[in-house]
Amino acid sequence: MLVNLGCGLDTRFQRLDDGVLELTDLDLPTVIALKRALLPEEDRYRMIASSILDFAWMDLIPARGRRILFLAEGVFMYLPESDVRNLVLTLQQRFPGCELLCEVFNRKWLEGWASKA
Repeated sequence: MLVNLGCGLDTRFQRLDDGVLELTDLDLPTVIALKRALLPEEDRYRMIASSILDFAWMDLIPARGRRILFLAEGVFMYLPESDVRNLVLTLQQRFPGCELLCEVFNRKWLEGWASKA
């Protein structure tokens, strides 16, 4: 199972569906509302409207001892370090054995990037 944190308008399920893939997209309610208007949910493709920092969304992930890959592309750089740490530790606690694939940035680079915005 794949959980796409901060999915935006990503179409990963539609591009990778092999008939077995189970994917849950998670993003803010305004983003998911738009996405639902564009893409249908299915048995193996769901969307959750929530901030990733409101951990109530974790109750909607059917873990049942399954292997779960959490994907966070272009998300963590917008969050305070303490929130990212709390999220990662909570994922580890709530979903033992899960994996997280995310972008990692050097603080100096990120500060330079943010100052150009």
